[in-house]
Amino acid sequence: MKRRIIAALMALCLCIGLLPATALAVEGDETANWYQIADTNKWIDSVLEKAGYGTNVKTTLAYPTTIRLMSSTGDYSIGSPTLNLNGYYTYGWLADGEGKMPVERIDWIIIDVDFYLGDGTGLHQATAAFHPNEYTTSWDGDNYVFTLNNTPVNTGDYSVTFYFQPIGHTDWQLYDIVYVNAGESLGADMPPEPNYGTYDFVSWQTSTDGGGDTLTSTTVINKDWTVYGTKTSAGGGTAYHVMRDSDSGRYNALQDELADLYNAENGTAYGKGDVQINTIQVNGEDGEYTNPIYHTNGWNDDSSYYYIYNIDAYASDLTPDKKNTRVPVNEVTGITVTGRIVDQEFTLTIPEDEFSLKEITNAGSADTIIEIRVLEKLD
Repeated sequence: MKRRIIAALMALCLCIGLLPATALAVEGDETANWYQIADTNKWIDSVLEKAGYGTNVKTTLAYPTTIRLMSSTGDYSIGSPTLNLNGYYTYGWLADGEGKMPVERIDWIIIDVDFYLGDGTGLHQATAAFHPNEYTTSWDGDNYVFTLNNTPVNTGDYSVTFYFQPIGHTDWQLYDIVYVNAGESLGADMPPEPNYGTYDFVSWQTSTDGGGDTLTSTTVINKDWTVYGTKTSAGGGTAYHVMRDSDSGRYNALQDELADLYNAENGTAYGKGDVQINTIQVNGEDGEYTNPIYHTNGWNDDSSYYYIYNIDAYASDLTPDKKNTRVPVNEVTGITVTGRIVDQEFTLTIPEDEFSLKEITNAGSADTIIEIRVLEKLD
């Protein structure tokens, strides 16, 4: 109750928020009005709960400082909220463009809350993301209204926080937060890849330089994660390294994976020591793939990785090993491997969701390297 009284007093002090809704409406143009969060205190309580402060946190004052509308197209709103007699609202102006965020492109909402606990610890901040299954959007004749559903908010045991670099920016900005139960993976809750314009998205990494651990939709979550959406120039990704070992360093994991696939198809029980790899190609969209017999492809560095050239190359049919098709990093769908298991030839494909992609530096080379490593199995 005390928080509601103080919020009401703030409303009286903020004259810029005292305009009635109709004063801002443009007849026949719904996007000219604001986006309102209904029952502000419920949203604030939910932000605090998602941020780990529990369901009954006592605050002397709490208010939203950002209501950001996010789109998987890469657009997002400025997010500065304003207070009026009906609660908090945001105009939804696009941060990197003209006009406002169209309601049909809003895919999730991020809200920042500043609050005081009244215990002398000063100002605290909490941030949470809300996805469409947690709220409803309606049009009241003047404004779009976001209303939290009457269901428990999604907190999970752990949070996975995603950062991206909006087009034209060099700084990292919050993209999404997903809440996951211990021992589970994100699965279908994995955010869409951010739109990087003329750059290609590579992967979600725990380091801003593309190093650290790779997060995928199948990664088992047993701690909080913070990851960054790495990217490479559209002309980058000039070579792929298909690594022999797994993302956790398990030796000969690639051969292990191939043996498992072959055994599943043929009812056999071969092991990694029985696998001999002859060629590897990277598959892309629309049936495109790198040339598996390109003349520079092959094992390197004591067979720790298989090098795949990834630049378009044109040659006559008389020299097929000099022709190549480039597969952009953001269009990779899998890799296809040919070889032998004992005396049997095989052609096996590993889909993209079973390996990680990571850009690495390659000092002394003009190549932009994208590492491909098989992931550890959940079982």
